[in-house]
Amino acid sequence: MNSADPTNTDLNYESHSLAMMQLHQEEGGRAARYLFESWYEGPYVFLPETQQGTYTHLALSAIKYIKGIADTNGTLEQLLLTSSASGATTNFIALKNLGDVSCLPALNAFESGATNISVRYFDSNNIEITSDILSPDGWSPTNLLAVGATLLIKSIATLLAQIGKTNRQVSIEAYWNPQDPTGIIRDNVLFSFGNSQPDPWAAQDIGGPGVGGSSLITNGTLTVNASGSDIWGTSDAFQFFYATRPGDGAISARVVSQQPVDPWSKAGVMMRDSLASNSFYAAFFVTPSNGITHQSRLTNGAASTTASTPGAAPYWVRLTRSGSSFQSYASTNGTNWTYWRTTTLAPGTNMLWGIAVTSHNNTQLCQVGVDNISLNSTPNVTTPTNFSVIAGATLIFTNSATDIDLPGQVLSWSRDAGPTNSAIIATNGIFIWRPPAASRAVTSAKETS
Repeated sequence: MNSADPTNTDLNYESHSLAMMQLHQEEGGRAARYLFESWYEGPYVFLPETQQGTYTHLALSAIKYIKGIADTNGTLEQLLLTSSASGATTNFIALKNLGDVSCLPALNAFESGATNISVRYFDSNNIEITSDILSPDGWSPTNLLAVGATLLIKSIATLLAQIGKTNRQVSIEAYWNPQDPTGIIRDNVLFSFGNSQPDPWAAQDIGGPGVGGSSLITNGTLTVNASGSDIWGTSDAFQFFYATRPGDGAISARVVSQQPVDPWSKAGVMMRDSLASNSFYAAFFVTPSNGITHQSRLTNGAASTTASTPGAAPYWVRLTRSGSSFQSYASTNGTNWTYWRTTTLAPGTNMLWGIAVTSHNNTQLCQVGVDNISLNSTPNVTTPTNFSVIAGATLIFTNSATDIDLPGQVLSWSRDAGPTNSAIIATNGIFIWRPPAASRAVTSAKETS
């Protein structure tokens, strides 16, 4: 197409050309490319379609916007979808324009699998788009996606009921624009959500943080994303990765990394009475700018107290319980530990031991990496059966004990007390005794790493 008189026909040429090409598309045409031979600029002067500022270039760009057809080098305009997990319940989907012209992409999500997991979707302004992205027409942003630009979609899963270890799969497809939902899929991405933490762990938000948090443990490394106003005052708002533990023991961990959302963002070990936001607790936290801090709330709903010492991630923290006494220890290497503070509480037998994270900003997530998490509890030795043995005979029996430590520990056996001529094999708990008279043996177990 060309024109012999550009003085009066340039606008007509532009509008008529675009109308013609749009009609061609609406009628089902899907040409690999549209070729404009020239645009008349003067006597026998023609400009190529690839030259910026010409109407032929404008028209070509407009067509590629309409359908994202192949450009002059024969390459189909492409979109790139990628997915990255941020904990067990949050996934970020990135959509990038790889073409050489702006587009208004359309995204469609399809879900399958576990029905006990509900997935919600949010745009980059945190506006929910769930109904749109699941609709047949898909979801489109309000502004054009420029060349090379990327937009983010956030998906959050919610467990509606505990039904085994199931998952929900999500597949998202990207199209060049909303008028092309039945056309060429430019890219797709598949991801899934699980509904449970590995035994014995559980995870949830405490106190209703403004942005939902998540916890994901992979190959021994825990990644926590948490918002929350604080763990302080008379009630708390944070993400808690925890296990129920009876009696005495210790929890240790290394806070490897901590996003500095706020100088008082907190991440560390906690022993807590319940999941109530005002529960009493003892904790030892790492902060970005305010050191390592021992915190506690002595009774439900009471004010929290704190005592800090210098330090920042990466740092090791430990909390121990012996009856009603809770002590905090810090280390730079996980081997040499320094005592810091003691808190006295009045807990029941069971408490919640775990990793607590708050961003100290109720509208922004703080990501924390934690590894070397260990739970160390006193072994539970089964009381030996009463035996009767004839004097001069040999009594042999095997002791048994249960140990719920994470990671698992090697039990080493010893006698707390015992009669003369008795012995216990340290590696397997076998008790041997040749008594002068009938009696009862007493044994116990201890553990070594």
